[in-house]
Amino acid sequence: MRWATVCAVFGAAVLFGCKSIPVPEAFENRVFYEYGDISAQQLAEYERPYPPLDHDQEPPSVSFIGVQVLGGTVRFSRPTSWVIRNASNEPAKRFIEYVSPSQLVFTISEQVESPEEPWSFILDRYQAAAEKAGAKIESEPFPNATWNAQARGFRVRRYVRAPKAPFETACLEYIVRSDNRVLLVQIVHQDQTVKPVQDEVMRAFTSMQVL
Repeated sequence: MRWATVCAVFGAAVLFGCKSIPVPEAFENRVFYEYGDISAQQLAEYERPYPPLDHDQEPPSVSFIGVQVLGGTVRFSRPTSWVIRNASNEPAKRFIEYVSPSQLVFTISEQVESPEEPWSFILDRYQAAAEKAGAKIESEPFPNATWNAQARGFRVRRYVRAPKAPFETACLEYIVRSDNRVLLVQIVHQDQTVKPVQDEVMRAFTSMQVL
């Protein structure tokens, strides 16, 4: 798994209905710590516990909590410090975006695609949409997998909103396909390498069950 190139975009803090106190850096970096207005009641709609994927570890190691998202169609194990920044359960447009104190953003988006189509068709549409949005795809697709789904990854450069002006950031993006659905997983981080957040990202991605 090529985690040395993984990237993601996140920032905020809520855990099952309780907003946490932001770390001091949150007030200095508005790109990776941008707070949404999701209420505690809404959080219960976007994310529900899934205890079989809980994974407690002794500090300073990261502990993980199992959750169900996108209307229960996706289960995965995420760090307890991740917070939902934005989400939607609108049919055919469901997504959830997390941010981490490690200055990481992790987004899972539902794609309007048939999982029965050949990979080439799905990937061609993804690449066309990414390029139309101004992204620069820097690699050929490479194979990967979650717990029960196939995946194809790309190294990508996208423009990210910032208070003064947008800046270009490196990302790792995966098209994930199970027997029933197709997802886009986007991972963005601030550092040049993913080593500082490798443990967080690897478990979240590889534990993903796409139903």
